[in-house]
Amino acid sequence: MSKSNFGNTNDGNTSGRFFENPTLAAEITGISYELIYRLKVILEAISSGFKIDPVNYEIYASETARLYVKLYDWHPMTPTMHKILVHGAVIIEKALLPIAINISEVTDKILRGNFPGKVVIRTFLIAFCLVQILC
Repeated sequence: MSKSNFGNTNDGNTSGRFFENPTLAAEITGISYELIYRLKVILEAISSGFKIDPVNYEIYASETARLYVKLYDWHPMTPTMHKILVHGAVIIEKALLPIAINISEVTDKILRGNFPGKVVIRTFLIAFCLVQILC
């Protein structure tokens, strides 16, 4: 059982350390350097908070997905990787806010009354939470 604030293999710190040095990660794991590097670029893009061009994202993500299948067809793609690589462009295109927006910051501002359009944003947050739960 994981303890709060102790981290696990699924947290951002571990992921960040892994992708920080793709060459070393490839040497240690035996996973293709090119695949690790491409996933690093994708994760940096979707966590940047900047607007992402869905067309260019789809091209890059599709090439990455094809590389994964070519190299590791014996190991099924995880559902999360599938969502990011196969459906990511649609999510980016339809998103009302940048993918990496820190929803807790917006929530804090709403609760403190420092955010204009509180009712609209509150409704959006409810919808956003439902999408997160269902997807």
